[in-house]
Amino acid sequence: TLVAAVAAVGSAVPVVAGAGLTECCGDPEPSRPELEAVARALAELLLPRPDPPPPPPMSLSPPAWPAHYRPIAHEPFGDGGQATLDTLARYVEADKPVVLTGADIVDVERWSDNAKVEALLG
Repeated sequence: TLVAAVAAVGSAVPVVAGAGLTECCGDPEPSRPELEAVARALAELLLPRPDPPPPPPMSLSPPAWPAHYRPIAHEPFGDGGQATLDTLARYVEADKPVVLTGADIVDVERWSDNAKVEALLG
């Protein structure tokens, strides 16, 4: 048989030696590297592999934005009158983006029910 003895070498790599090894390798006196190669191949096939490490936990902190990113200003929509237009004009003249908040353009309550959204999407 190929396996006559199993011994640990160096970093606990199993080394297989014994009767039949010379017939499979064709060398009457296989070298230690050859024995270790056979042992590694057998260990790869026969020994259980450890589970891969779990992925790192997701961070709950906000992402780190690249240095060249700039925050976009948020301004209240107000009543949509002249004050809102003046606010928009300031940002347009400065060629800067702005997010108007509290305009109630989209009814978010309507979209908060997943069943309704799924029914609309079919």
